[in-house]
Amino acid sequence: MAFQNIRGGEDGLTFIEILIVVAILGILFVMVFVALNSARKKSQDVKVRNDVRQMRLLAEEVFDNAGASYLNWKTNPLVSVQVATLVSDLVAAHGTPGAAQDDYVSLIDSRESEFCVSGKLVVPNNGDYWCTDASGRFFAVDIHCAEPATAAEPLICPGSTP
Repeated sequence: MAFQNIRGGEDGLTFIEILIVVAILGILFVMVFVALNSARKKSQDVKVRNDVRQMRLLAEEVFDNAGASYLNWKTNPLVSVQVATLVSDLVAAHGTPGAAQDDYVSLIDSRESEFCVSGKLVVPNNGDYWCTDASGRFFAVDIHCAEPATAAEPLICPGSTP
């Protein structure tokens, strides 16, 4: 027994029905694509945060092994390879091949008792950068770490208080 079309004509879809199905599928495809792209960018931010945390751990490792000093920790032979790898990861998180490291990562290691590391977030939420300093805390900040104007100013994440 064959199914009959309600309209009494031949079985099959009309051109309009096919267009409606294609439009619905197109809308669904766009919705999935936007959701996946957003999730990918958020995962890149998690990677940035984890890389900044790892940098803090490397600074602490040098501090413990270099007689309680953060001075030049990023070039210390103990961690220099890991630091270079993490810096590459932070730049790569933005998908900008050949971009300058300074656009995405700031590592300040010019003092014995303080340091500052910041990495640019892919999807800024409460700030454009994720930052850590010798206090061991993490902050979302609007600007990257920078060397203070005077030696008397603390070397901390911008916008945080010592």
